[in-house]
Amino acid sequence: MILSVCEGWLLKCQTMVKNNFINSEVAIEIALQQVPGQVIKVELDSENGVIVYEIYISTTYGIYEVDINARTGQIIKIEREFD
Repeated sequence: MILSVCEGWLLKCQTMVKNNFINSEVAIEIALQQVPGQVIKVELDSENGVIVYEIYISTTYGIYEVDINARTGQIIKIEREFD
């Protein structure tokens, strides 16, 4: 179950798809290829001027954040979250 997609940026996400950005479903598929598990949250954010999807995935080893470039689909980082 995805708890949130684009965190209130839905209109912006729809516009981005029309402007050669990947949509959240594609970003999720890319993330799950690298970190199999259950997607618990998806956020759209800007980091250093780059629009990224931050995808949080729950695994048996913990929660991981996978950042995907929203324009290219390139994985920017994979990071295990520590509380």
